Amino acid sequence: MSSNMFVEEKEYGEIRISDEVVKTIARLAADNVKGVYSMTGSISEDVNEKLGRKKLLKGVKTKVDADKAVISLNIKINYGYKIPQVSYEIQERVKSSVENMTNLTVEAVDVYIQGINFVE
Repeated sequence: MSSNMFVEEKEYGEIRISDEVVKTIARLAADNVKGVYSMTGSISEDVNEKLGRKKLLKGVKTKVDADKAVISLNIKINYGYKIPQVSYEIQERVKSSVENMTNLTVEAVDVYIQGINFVE
């Protein structure tokens, strides 16, 4: 399990949410934005994907401290979409999804457009 973890103390014990869960929520939220083609990752993420590991976490980085999170996404979009509009929609959906599902406060969602998919 990841070393970054959100821990919330409740009356009957702790609730622990791993960093990987936050990444997965962010990835799924971003994938559902119209105009997003795919997430892009580092070379090591690409190698892991080819080996069948951590595909859902590709292109997503998170920093979780106490009850706050900063999320970075590397995105490839489809040609013809307005990059600022797609990026804003990604930020809104990721922030909303992570906050609603985890009770974390998302301080930032940084979107890095890494490429464009040209559809024939």
